[in-house]
Amino acid sequence: MADIIPSKIFDAIVRDEKKPMLIDVFGAGCAPCVWMSPVIDALAEDLKGEARIVKLDRDEARANGGDSNPAVRFMADNRIQGIPAMMLFDQGELKGVMMGGPRSKGAVREWMEKKLGKAFSAAAAPKTVARYGIVVDNMPEDRNQMWDVAGDMYDKVTEAALPFFASDDVRGVSMGPIDPAKTLHGISIDMTAEAAQAIANALPGEKLVDASGKRVTPTPQSPFFCADGPTP
Repeated sequence: MADIIPSKIFDAIVRDEKKPMLIDVFGAGCAPCVWMSPVIDALAEDLKGEARIVKLDRDEARANGGDSNPAVRFMADNRIQGIPAMMLFDQGELKGVMMGGPRSKGAVREWMEKKLGKAFSAAAAPKTVARYGIVVDNMPEDRNQMWDVAGDMYDKVTEAALPFFASDDVRGVSMGPIDPAKTLHGISIDMTAEAAQAIANALPGEKLVDASGKRVTPTPQSPFFCADGPTP
């Protein structure tokens, strides 16, 4: 499990930590924060001894000093406006910020290694994944209604996939057109066959297709996160 650090001593925690440190910033009522919690916990266990993986409650920070709280002030100074936000430090220096979710354990680890310029020695468990899609038929013509429907489906798929992000059986989920010629929209998922079967069982009313039946080619999407203001 990743410990929750007290925001009041944020500066000291960052300054004094000798190992690379990842701080996962979360808040109440943020679904993507809930999605990321088991991923962060699993990563903390994997990298024990090589990196410090902790959590920071943004709501607690705001309640304890507001804008003068060191954690709140740091996030404002660095334009970190949404949650979940993962802040990576090394020797007190901010190396990178990743916002949004869901992201798999492996994806977070790979991002950390890239930003740090070195690989962790703890072995990662590679997973062979394939691309699958869940088709959303009969989409509304109104664009706003279309994204409401797609967003609801995204939430359903992500909740069904939650147990798999921390094991890397699911590597990513995104929304986008599946077959533009037929105006089919849906959710693209990179996952193992075992995860695909479990998700198909959890969503029996939806049509799960794989690359051999209908290739999924979603358009790139911005990270899905709860924004307080304009996306930086």
